[in-house]
Amino acid sequence: PVHLVSYARLRDTPEAELSAVLDWIGEGDLAAAVAVVRPELQTQHTPECAPEVVDADAVAVFDDLYHAIHVDRSLSPALLDRMNDLSGRLQSEHPLPSESPDGASPRH
Repeated sequence: PVHLVSYARLRDTPEAELSAVLDWIGEGDLAAAVAVVRPELQTQHTPECAPEVVDADAVAVFDDLYHAIHVDRSLSPALLDRMNDLSGRLQSEHPLPSESPDGASPRH
């Protein structure tokens, strides 16, 4: 099982989100957890993706995944199918380096 929450939801409503997470985990200090959520420390903002890096179809899947986590709070079977299709396509377009001659796996 997993419990997903978007960064924006956690940043905007830390007490509610962290309370749900700690309830799901079964333990934890809510006040201490809320105290470390400091929106002013946010360093990442919505970037524009260069089309040569990620195509529009992939961006649509990523956006739908974010929406599912942030708003719907669940992943539909249709979205999971799209994510799996995208994963397969990206793996075929950008294969990982094969194992090295000494049998060691490449480090990523």
